[in-house]
Amino acid sequence: MAYYEAHPERSYDAHFAEWAADALLEHAASEGHFCQSYREMQARMAQAGRSHFPSIHPKQDRIAEWAMEGECPEVLRELLPRIKARKPLKRAVRARIKVWEGWLAACI
Repeated sequence: MAYYEAHPERSYDAHFAEWAADALLEHAASEGHFCQSYREMQARMAQAGRSHFPSIHPKQDRIAEWAMEGECPEVLRELLPRIKARKPLKRAVRARIKVWEGWLAACI
């Protein structure tokens, strides 16, 4: 992660930074402090030249799940439009979108 922060010009392989960020967020989610860790990771990824974090589709889905589990509706509200805009959208993801939307509606 630190390498990509120091060398944002290395954009051709910066997707590895997303994989590293995902691993760090998985740990944060398992420790019960996902919300703050996600915002910190967003800032770090922006410094590393990845302002559209998360951009890898399966990572978006995992982060959406962690947002729901960690009770971070603001993160899920931010991710959901990006997930819904993907084409084609797999049936399993469409089903998860309904769950996420239902959870968000209950958060209001």
